[in-house]
Amino acid sequence: MVPDGHSPKFVGVARLLGLQWRLDHTTAPPPPPPTLQVELVPVASGFSSPLDIQQAGDGSGRLFVVEQGGKIQIIQNGNVLGTPYLDVSSLIVSGGEEGLLGLAFHPSYGSNGCFYVNYTTTRLNGTLQTAISEFRATTANANTVNTTSEHILFTVNQPEGNHNGGGLAFGKDGFLYIALGDGGGGGRHARSHRQRTGPHDSPGKDIAHQCDL
Repeated sequence: MVPDGHSPKFVGVARLLGLQWRLDHTTAPPPPPPTLQVELVPVASGFSSPLDIQQAGDGSGRLFVVEQGGKIQIIQNGNVLGTPYLDVSSLIVSGGEEGLLGLAFHPSYGSNGCFYVNYTTTRLNGTLQTAISEFRATTANANTVNTTSEHILFTVNQPEGNHNGGGLAFGKDGFLYIALGDGGGGGRHARSHRQRTGPHDSPGKDIAHQCDL
């Protein structure tokens, strides 16, 4: 039955339009996503075995490139500065999976100038160790740091020359997380040291506190 005052033809057309609207909005596939385009743009070159890059969070825009052989280079305004920010090449052993392996800046670097490095060395007891060291810039905007500012926080014996980890990063909790590797070697030997894999967070508060003193 057609309601009073409505034309059967009008009602029929309305129903057809409603059906078409439902078809258009329930069966039509969504449009394809836009094509993702990625372009790699060279920033700087000429580094020797670079394996990490960090920024200090101090607003300077500088990038700090870690070279396995023991130097940290600065990229500033698109140019590599002529003098390394830090040179610990005389303090470490490098090659293979050894060397200067990680860098992290203190969350308050802009005011205290403190940063941390992870490197392998034999100079302390004659055997291979990972050393986690703090250095302090004389001013946050300094472009060179003297190795005499080093304060070794702790060391970990490394039974093999491979799988030495190296990563350093401050978490949002203020702790410094340190990758120490799994001990290296192969087979059962590597598995026996796996408990050392992952973040080493216990010294984090002490590290941050000491640099703030």
